[in-house]
Amino acid sequence: MKRVKLGILCLSTLVLTCACSKNSGTMTCTNKVENGNYTSVVESKVNYEDGYVTTMTTKEETTAPTDEAAEDFKILLDNVYIKYNRLEGFTSTIEVKNKTVTATTTIDYKTIDLKKLGEIDESNKAMVENDKVSLEKIKANFKNQGATCR
Repeated sequence: MKRVKLGILCLSTLVLTCACSKNSGTMTCTNKVENGNYTSVVESKVNYEDGYVTTMTTKEETTAPTDEAAEDFKILLDNVYIKYNRLEGFTSTIEVKNKTVTATTTIDYKTIDLKKLGEIDESNKAMVENDKVSLEKIKANFKNQGATCR
């Protein structure tokens, strides 16, 4: 159950990021999450223009207590991402090495179907404004999870 909760928490960070007051640029947000014997460090690099996210790349490194637990966590992430990987504009890779699962995802919000993204997870719908992903809404969500943005 802890793995499922951690997987859901990690997935939610895929669509959550930060913003600042500039019209365009890149924002980097980081967060460390500890859940039982698992520790995840998440870094999201978000490109934005005129208050809307254009692309986001997230690297999540999760350390598990054993190699077997890391393999199990990778399987969990594979199963979660399978729906997302079917969308044009979403790519992910997941690797396991030395009890650490590294998941790297990229979302191109200029090409991804936001309606389909919202069908996969209702929380994705809350980030959309004017048929685009709102930087301010994502920033508020990510900060609520304890992320630090720069």
